[in-house]
Amino acid sequence: MEASNIIFQGRGLWWLWLSLAALAAAGVIFLYRYERRLVAARIGNSLLALRLSAIALLFFALLQPVMAVVRERAAERRILIAIDVSQSMQTPDPQARSAEKLRWARALGTIGNDSNRDRLDHWLQSLENEQEPKWVASGDGEAAAQLAQTRRDSLHQLLDEIGALQRREIVQRILTSTTTPLLTELQRIGDVQIQLFADQSVAADADTLSLLDLNEQELGLNVGVTNLRAGIESGTSLSEETSLAGIVLLTDGRDTSTHDPIATARARGRENIPLFPVLIGSPRKPVDITITDLDFPTSVFLGDTPRLTATLATTGFAGRALEVILQPASGAALRKTINVEADTTTVAFDWPADSAGRSSFRLSVVAQPEELRDDNNSAEFALTVVDDTIRVLLIEEEARWEFRFIDNAFLRDSRVDVAQVIFEQPFLNVLDASFFPRQLDWPNDPAAWDKTALAETDVVIVGDVSQTHLTPADWESLERYVDAGRGTLVLLAGKNYSTDGELPPALQRLLPVSDLRIEQFANRSAKSSPNERGFHLALTPEGEREPMLQFAADPQTNREIWKDFPGHVWGMTGTAKPGASVLATMVPPADAPQGTSTDRAILARQTYGLGQVLWLGIDSTWRWRHRAGDRYHHRFWGQLARWGARQQSLGGTDSVKFGFERSDIAQGETAVVRARFNRVFLERYPQLTATAELVAAGESRILQTLPLTPSPGRPLAYEGEAVDLPPGEYTARLKVDGADLGVAEFAATLVVSQPPTQELTDLSANAELLSQIATVSGGRLIGPDDLSELPQLLNAAEAAHGDRDEVALWQHPLLLLLFCALVTTEWVVRKLNGLP
Repeated sequence: MEASNIIFQGRGLWWLWLSLAALAAAGVIFLYRYERRLVAARIGNSLLALRLSAIALLFFALLQPVMAVVRERAAERRILIAIDVSQSMQTPDPQARSAEKLRWARALGTIGNDSNRDRLDHWLQSLENEQEPKWVASGDGEAAAQLAQTRRDSLHQLLDEIGALQRREIVQRILTSTTTPLLTELQRIGDVQIQLFADQSVAADADTLSLLDLNEQELGLNVGVTNLRAGIESGTSLSEETSLAGIVLLTDGRDTSTHDPIATARARGRENIPLFPVLIGSPRKPVDITITDLDFPTSVFLGDTPRLTATLATTGFAGRALEVILQPASGAALRKTINVEADTTTVAFDWPADSAGRSSFRLSVVAQPEELRDDNNSAEFALTVVDDTIRVLLIEEEARWEFRFIDNAFLRDSRVDVAQVIFEQPFLNVLDASFFPRQLDWPNDPAAWDKTALAETDVVIVGDVSQTHLTPADWESLERYVDAGRGTLVLLAGKNYSTDGELPPALQRLLPVSDLRIEQFANRSAKSSPNERGFHLALTPEGEREPMLQFAADPQTNREIWKDFPGHVWGMTGTAKPGASVLATMVPPADAPQGTSTDRAILARQTYGLGQVLWLGIDSTWRWRHRAGDRYHHRFWGQLARWGARQQSLGGTDSVKFGFERSDIAQGETAVVRARFNRVFLERYPQLTATAELVAAGESRILQTLPLTPSPGRPLAYEGEAVDLPPGEYTARLKVDGADLGVAEFAATLVVSQPPTQELTDLSANAELLSQIATVSGGRLIGPDDLSELPQLLNAAEAAHGDRDEVALWQHPLLLLLFCALVTTEWVVRKLNGLP
């Protein structure tokens, strides 16, 4: 069978083409009236017809007509049922509204028949309106009251039983166990094929389908992920000799993959394959506690107190107190009681890192009786405590007030090894050298930065330095140190040289901000008490999540600390560059000039190549010592140094530091193991070669031998990679040839875990997503009690495939020949009759 139709691709501008055609026709008619006085009526009418025909043909071509020809071929109808078997489908829905449960009960055939259908409809309508149903249609007295009570109790008991059913069990009953099983009904109208899906899809036998006895591991499914795209794509790769009339999706719609199911559904719609999602589960969020996120440093320094923060979903527990427990693998548990005020709550623990090595933890919330499930109340994680030293380089023009306090903070920090360069300082030539070095021992070639002290420096802090002492070449060396060397650069504002002419190109690239502007307040507020003086810093939401800016575990307490800090009378703000993060903005004083900006960055950071850059637009953090001493000022700079060095921290000796870049990774991620050698050690053994032997915990057999080679841009760091490691615990041992390490063994621990899942984070059904999927594919979202309509909907779907050909008529040569013939004929007729 063949069918054809014409499509006008240029119809969007039909009004323009029609207007032009009308104007041309009006001109032709005016010309016709003039020529009628010169030629006979027959000639005039012929010219008019030829001209109007040419205009009509041109108008037709401008509409860009395309002839579409569809040749259909008979095909056997095929129906695909895609069943979600992910972890969330093992969840019951006791939180569902009574109306929802009654609809499910009717769909399962556990209530209702022809004689009481109208009564159930009335009950359902009342429950939808959240009203008490009228249990007895008429009658008073004790008998009617007793009947009403019996019906009420029976219905509520039934609804409780329905709410206790797992979603997977509801699907099983719908397909095979009702009075009119869906599977049987669909098999009457076509060939039914079944696919089970979680992270991917696999075929299942319709005759022996048993969802309650599935072994997902044997099927190769990861039930910790719901990938709706896998269900939507199911069966589309099967034989094209059969027509896919539609796909029935039995799912709660809670997609936890990284794929876009809507785009895939839209593609199915273009193939005339409609989707009919069947919503399983309730859109209402259950009463449940879930650990949705853990924020902790992967490595910390021995003797520090890292902060471990958890975000909890606490739906239904507003106004309640919950106990949260942080249990280390060894040692006493830390406990906190939190008062829940919303559906999301955060809790933080400060844990003393008093022993080097890998430390594992279990964070849990004490289960509550009304919870839907308690297997999502806990999470395990680990961090590495390293016995390492942070190498900081302070560069300043002069020993200004800010430098002195920063330097003092680092000198008193046992974890920091600080070096200083002060270009301008008093020197009477009595001693051989000044107290601080007065110049950078760097080569003029920026490409040779790795042959300087930068190669062994974790954090470089540059203060108020002139371009005379930090030349454009020096800034290029710093740029390469950050970009290729994974270094951390901290840029401090200063009154003397920060705006001294045009900034060097490398510095302009490194800065996380642009459009620098001086903020200075010398009016009455600048002369008030320190806590009220000038402007203050306000942390942005991202700044509040940054560990180096946290002085208290409670977010509100931390905000109050920042609010109460002494103010500043001078600073510099800027506009954050694309990709940069604003950590703090300025809160101007009450008497600031009108229009003073409050959204410009005064503290910002950005990732730059393999490293990072931090901009601090004040030169007076020393003011934070007012009535607080070292409490906040020293902690801020100590936390900043640890933030800058964290990605490079390793354990070992003075000669070599060895360990994994991250001691805990998810399956599928690459494990990077690194040995960082001392410069003197490498100069002593220039021909050394290094490898890392990887073994499973408790075993001696070597699984992999990883060559360690110099990292690009960081010749002191030797790195290797391990890929495709299955979940488990591993140990890497450093082996060096051609050098004496002086220690019997260097070892580091790695834990590979299953990828984190969000499957149990939100247990509500996602009706909105399923509705979008149905709409873009040309299908319809169906409730379980509307399944009787599904065969009719599938019958109405296209039951044959077709081959489609398109011919662009407006580009066809015949159209051009016809137009030329009309114009030529008109010209010949005019000339033969003596017309111009």
